[in-house]
Order: sequence, then C-alpha cells, then structure tokens
Amino acid sequence: MTSSSSSSSAATITNAQILQSHPLGLQYLFFLFLVTLSTLSFHLPIRLLCAYNPVSLPSPLRALWARMIPHFPHPTPLSTALLVSSCTKLFPILLIIWDYDLPSSATAVSWAVIVNNIAALEILMDCGYVRASLLAGIGAGMRTVVGWGVLRAAGLGTGWEGYASECMAKGSVWAWLGDLVGM
Repeated sequence: MTSSSSSSSAATITNAQILQSHPLGLQYLFFLFLVTLSTLSFHLPIRLLCAYNPVSLPSPLRALWARMIPHFPHPTPLSTALLVSSCTKLFPILLIIWDYDLPSSATAVSWAVIVNNIAALEILMDCGYVRASLLAGIGAGMRTVVGWGVLRAAGLGTGWEGYASECMAKGSVWAWLGDLVGM
C-alpha cells in the first residue's frame, strides 16, 4: 500500500513544486532565459524570412516565395511592431488580484497576442492577412518548439499535459506526431 501511495504522490509533482525547490534568483533567471529565447525564436524567423531576397532561387520557387513571403528589408520597425503588438502578454499581471482560471486565461491571451501580431505585420508591411498569418504562424510554431525544448531540458512538463490527455495518451509529443503522420 505504501508503494502505490508513494508512486501516486511522485506522479503528482507539478512544475510549480519543481521550480519552488530552487532558489528564487535561479527561478527568475530561468524565466528570463525562457522568455528571451521564446521572443528571439518568434522574431528571428520572421525577420530572416522577410529580409531574404529570393533572386538566387530558381524561377518557380522565386514566384512562390514572392507570393507567400513579403520582402521587408527593414528589420528594426519589424521587431518594434512585433514587440509592441506582443504587449498583450502583460495583461495577466493585472489579474493577480482576481481569481481566474489560469489555463483558459493563458490560452485567451496567447490567441490575442497572435491576432495582434498578425495585425501589426499586415499594417506595417501591407502584405495582406494571409501572408501576415503565415509569418505569425511560423514564428509561433518556432516559439512553441523552443519553449517546449527549454521546459523539457529543465525537467519540466509543458503545463498542458492534463489538458491534452487524448493527444498525449501514449506519453509523448513524438508518439502523437507518429500517430498523426501514420507511422
């Protein structure tokens, strides 16, 4: 009976408990590192894709690239627009004084940030919502991969394990992806 209770208590260790076992300064450095890498992984692919001049590509690829990826050789206004449009992420700080559902609030804020990023890209580059959505999707995908990688490297879960149990039933993202592509 003690072995089953100890294994069930080991299975209920949360990310918060793992983080709280470390000194506060290390926790702040970890979150600073995570946020910095996430921000860079969102901005850099968008900046690099928009700054690339596809003249060296073969003609059919060049036409596809020009249709899908807008050319914008000015990286500073692009980063400024993305940073300003991402300030919606700061909204949950105001919610500290109210009781709210963290996962649904985090999801709502994430979607609001993505919509703001799309609008900022469309307004700045005048490229249309489809192309701006493509760029924001690439950036958001890279941010997710890097964020998950940092969390996994630190021995933490993504925080969504209980909410995506049907996707993670086999234990990992890799198993889920394997099922998705039919492997």
